[in-house]
Amino acid sequence: MEMGWIGKSLLCIEVGSMEVFNWLENKGLRPWSMGSLFKEVESRISIIGNVSFSRDGNFGTNLASALAIAGMKRQSMFKAWW
Repeated sequence: MEMGWIGKSLLCIEVGSMEVFNWLENKGLRPWSMGSLFKEVESRISIIGNVSFSRDGNFGTNLASALAIAGMKRQSMFKAWW
């Protein structure tokens, strides 16, 4: 939303962690401790509208795994830019 993406075209988010991708696809697999985070994600997706998630062909990359683990340990959301 902050990047002004709303309504421009499909936003495809490539996920590098198989575990995180499964959480996005199947609500029943999500850790209960991350409930508020996923509610926020779903809220933002509903505002943006045309969003899809795809699997990165290189699952298990160190960066994606490290970010997923770090995110689990944080009390608030964070942004990663590179």
